[in-house]
Amino acid sequence: METSTQILALEGHTNRVHSIDFAPDGQLLVSGGADKTVRLWSVPRREALYTYQGHTSWVRHVAFSPVGETVASASNDTTVCLWSVPDRKSLHIFEGILTG
Repeated sequence: METSTQILALEGHTNRVHSIDFAPDGQLLVSGGADKTVRLWSVPRREALYTYQGHTSWVRHVAFSPVGETVASASNDTTVCLWSVPDRKSLHIFEGILTG
């Protein structure tokens, strides 16, 4: 990384980004951050496609499913949300106790 050069900055989050993941096909990117949102991005078009909202604290981790049709997000609000990529809606919210 010492010789890395920034080639693009995607703007949309209003605070720090804590996690990103690429879809299996590389066409989409998902990000989660301190603004409590999960954002879906088009890599080829270099633009935001959708913002998932529902967490009440910052988003720590995001990940695509192996097929790329679902995104999971874990938040400091002690929830894990599953989001549909094609339908752009919440599929399920798991609630629990944050440890570690």
